[in-house]
Amino acid sequence: MEPLLGGKLATGLPKEAHELFTKADPSFSPAAWGLRWLWNQSEVTCVLSGTNTIAQIEENIDAVRNARSLTETELTVYAEVIAIFNKAYKIHCTGCNYCMPCSKGINIPGCFAACNTSYAQNFITGMQQFLTSSAMMGKKPGSPRLCIECGKCESHCPQHLPIRKALKQAAGRFEPLPIRLGLSIARHFL
Repeated sequence: MEPLLGGKLATGLPKEAHELFTKADPSFSPAAWGLRWLWNQSEVTCVLSGTNTIAQIEENIDAVRNARSLTETELTVYAEVIAIFNKAYKIHCTGCNYCMPCSKGINIPGCFAACNTSYAQNFITGMQQFLTSSAMMGKKPGSPRLCIECGKCESHCPQHLPIRKALKQAAGRFEPLPIRLGLSIARHFL
C-alpha cells in the first residue's frame, strides 16, 4: 500500500536525498528508486503504484524493464536516503485519509503533511500549509489542539500511527502560545 508514500518518494524527498539518488544514478528518478527497492524485497510479489499521467505510467514500465537485484553500493545509497528522510519526515503518514473524518473537524493528514513539510523544506512553507489545511484563518478552525483523544482515527489507520501523539506534536510545532494569540487576533480582524 502506498509504495511511494503517497507521492513523497516521487516528489517530496528532501533535497539532500534527491541529490544522493541523482549522484548514484541519474537515469533513475526518485520514484524509480522507490519502486526498485520494493522489487528487491523477497516478500514483495506485486507492486501497485498510483499514477496521474501517462508519463508516470511509462516511467514505471521503464523501471520494471530495468529491475534487477540491487548492488551493495545502491543499498548504501538507500540507507543514507532513509536516514535523511526519517530526519525530515517526523510523522510517517501517507495521506491515505482512512483516519477521516475527525469528529472535531481536524484535517489529520493535512496537519501531518504540514508538519513534515516544515522539517523537510522549511518552517514557513510548513506553516503556510498548516494554516491552509487546518483552516486556522476561518471561523471554525480545525486545530490539532481540538483532539479529544477518542482514538477512532487510530483504529482506522493502516500504518498504525500514534495519531493522537502526532497531533500533539503538530500542535506544539505550529501553535505555541504566541502564534495562537497572533492567529486569534488575525481571525478577529479578518
